[in-house]
Amino acid sequence: MTKLFQLFVIAWRIWRAHRTITFCRIMWYYLNAQLTGEWEPWLWAGVPLEGRVAIDAGANTGQWALKLAPRFHQVVAIEPHPGTVKRLRAKAPFNVRVMEGAVWNCSEWKTLILYPDLRICRISDHDLLYSMGRGTNGVEVPCFPIDALRLKDVDFIKLDVEGAEVEALDGATRTIQGSSPVILIELHSTKAKELLEAQLSLLGYTWEYKHYPFYRPGEKLFDLRLWILARKNQV
Repeated sequence: MTKLFQLFVIAWRIWRAHRTITFCRIMWYYLNAQLTGEWEPWLWAGVPLEGRVAIDAGANTGQWALKLAPRFHQVVAIEPHPGTVKRLRAKAPFNVRVMEGAVWNCSEWKTLILYPDLRICRISDHDLLYSMGRGTNGVEVPCFPIDALRLKDVDFIKLDVEGAEVEALDGATRTIQGSSPVILIELHSTKAKELLEAQLSLLGYTWEYKHYPFYRPGEKLFDLRLWILARKNQV
């Protein structure tokens, strides 16, 4: 009952932060995703059809990692939530390597803030907290840069790290320079957008924005909550 009440509070926060029609579109998307397993279907056209190594940072229970597995020789799924990691390991296929921790720009321990919705947890503040609340029940988790994994032949990186996207990209610089992967990043703040654009430019990347389909131009979150799809410039 307590968890049901907490989920109700989350839904109420989302409703309060959006127009009614937008709230209905969001709820329809999440209901359909839960029933079909199709999360962010509008992004998959930008994912390589095949490749060597893919990194899924913010893997949750495998919504992306499990679909990436048939396309790549190896998928490295990184997830900080201890309980979610167990669920992911229980169903991960042989070529999905599950790692517990949060991606960051250095190795250290940080407090992971948890939410009743297990798809959400964070180690950083960001601009969307007004709609999701600040969370509770923090646990200490290991953080590390992607570069520390010393991965080669990386063809795809997805970063869905709830506000830590700038630090996560900074911690993957050597990996990106060595492999030139396609990069997909979810944005959570205006400041992060500006910093990521600068980082990607220095790395020799061009990018395009992918908007959530339930937001419309002119709405507050249309240009705030979105994804960056980046590719290395062709020489």
